[in-house]
Amino acid sequence: MPVEVDVGLATLSDQLTLATVLLYIVAMIGYALDLGFGRVRNTAKARAAGEPALVTVGGTAEGADGGTAGGDAAGTLGRGP
Repeated sequence: MPVEVDVGLATLSDQLTLATVLLYIVAMIGYALDLGFGRVRNTAKARAAGEPALVTVGGTAEGADGGTAGGDAAGTLGRGP
């Protein structure tokens, strides 16, 4: 049994595929232009301008070499027994 092909749908499919490929090419060119000519961020300047520093929460400076993390050995954090 031969299957009949709808020429209108085949043409629409071809046109949509072509439009998708062309849009993808335009996006790639835009991305390349942005990489080549876009603004360059200076990370050192951004840090100096007030970017927050990374800190540990709930720890002390002695936490890495054996100190307790802000409480006693039982983990009560100074609240008592």
